[in-house]
Amino acid sequence: MLVGAGDIASCGSQGDEATARLLDAIPGTVFTAGDNAYELGTHQEFINCYHPTWGRHRARTRPTIHDHHYERFAPLDASGRLDRVRGIRQFVVGTGGRSHYPVRRSTPQSEVRNTGTFGVLKLTLAADGYTWEFIAENGKTFTDSGTAVCH
Repeated sequence: MLVGAGDIASCGSQGDEATARLLDAIPGTVFTAGDNAYELGTHQEFINCYHPTWGRHRARTRPTIHDHHYERFAPLDASGRLDRVRGIRQFVVGTGGRSHYPVRRSTPQSEVRNTGTFGVLKLTLAADGYTWEFIAENGKTFTDSGTAVCH
C-alpha cells in the first residue's frame, strides 16, 4: 500500500498536522510528492515544520514529484493520448498541507480535479491491479476512488 501527497509542511499552516494524522492511521509506504518543507526547504524548516508532522513517518517514506492540487487523469499513452486499453493512469497529489494552486491548464484527459482539500492518496497494489482512494482531512467531503487493472 502507498499513501502520500506533496506540498506538505509549513510552520504557518495546520494542514500538515491534519494530513500527518491521516498517515498515523494508514499502514504502508508513504510517498512525498515534493516540496516537503516551506518556505525554502532549509534544514531548519525540515526540523521545525516537517519533522514534527510527516517526519514521524520517515522510516517508511519515499519521495516523488507534484503540483499544488489533486488531479486524476484517464489512462494515457506515451504521447498523452487517451488509451483505455494499454494507457497509464497519472495522479497529481499536491495536497499535503501547505497550500493550493488553481489548475492552470486543463486537458480533456483530466477526469477529476480538486483545488481546495488537503489529504492523502492511498494506493493499494495487487498482482493484477490497484485501487486508489483520496482521503481528505477531517471535516472535508471531497473524495475520489476507483480500481484499475495492470497490464
